[in-house]
Amino acid sequence: MSEQQIQTKIIAFLETNGWDYVKTIRLSKAGHPDILAMKEGKSIWLECKASAKEKASPLQLRRISDLRKNGFIAEVVWSIEQVSDIISNLK
Repeated sequence: MSEQQIQTKIIAFLETNGWDYVKTIRLSKAGHPDILAMKEGKSIWLECKASAKEKASPLQLRRISDLRKNGFIAEVVWSIEQVSDIISNLK
């Protein structure tokens, strides 16, 4: 499955579970995670990859680290199950 297909499935999962989202691929700052999901005052930054074998770039990892340092949840994901686990841990 391609990264785009994973993103589409994750977005559908988020929508089904009442999350708003922004696809951030075209932000002016390179390296930001692909999706910002928001619900009930919570937000999650998600960098989508096609599989566990595909690694985030050094710039993407730096952006994720910066987000975490500022108190945000930011993760590299390649499955709906991972996103579900992240959401479950928010409650």
